[in-house]
Amino acid sequence: MAGYVNQEYGTQALTIASAIITLTSTRPRTVVTITGEGSAADDLTTISGGVVGQRIVLRGATAGHITVKNSPGTGLYLQADFNLTYTRTSLELECTALNTWTEISRAQVTA
Repeated sequence: MAGYVNQEYGTQALTIASAIITLTSTRPRTVVTITGEGSAADDLTTISGGVVGQRIVLRGATAGHITVKNSPGTGLYLQADFNLTYTRTSLELECTALNTWTEISRAQVTA
């Protein structure tokens, strides 16, 4: 359909600051591209924000620079730590409570 805009999906580019990103998108599904603080390799332990039921897909802006850490103490529940090794690698999370995210799926795509 020409000119159709899907209001359900969004994109957001975020930079890690002190192991935290702050999500401002409230769309039900959002692709989040992450850059490390100072464009360096970085760890992500906290995602601030979110709406219960919202899903996000995390991707690194640069290959191999971001490691998402399993951090139940800060509201990030993963099967295990996950390195966004390639720009096509992704991690899908669902917001289960304010500032609480649970892993839904992961894709380790090479190249």
